[in-house]
Amino acid sequence: MITSTNRIACQVLFCKRTGSAEKFAGEEIICGKCWKNISKATKRERANLRRRHKKIDRLLMRYAILSKHGRADQLYRLNETFKRRNAANWEKCKKEANEVAAGIRG
Repeated sequence: MITSTNRIACQVLFCKRTGSAEKFAGEEIICGKCWKNISKATKRERANLRRRHKKIDRLLMRYAILSKHGRADQLYRLNETFKRRNAANWEKCKKEANEVAAGIRG
């Protein structure tokens, strides 16, 4: 949700904090205050997924030129898998932050 031309609102309900639209380039954000309410396990899972996705992106760049033995196809499939898992994890992060903000989970 964009609040003005240069600010992006936190995705947690009733949180009025915003982030720079230039820095986040149209992405959804969770502010630092709300991010602290997400469990360590979920944040660790997100970090691991992002790290693996970055590694596969680097490999794709390398194998885009050297597409041998179908490795690039395997990497593309892995890349799509990690994109889906990363999106699911982001939704889980938003859900947890909203639950804490609403008082459902402590």
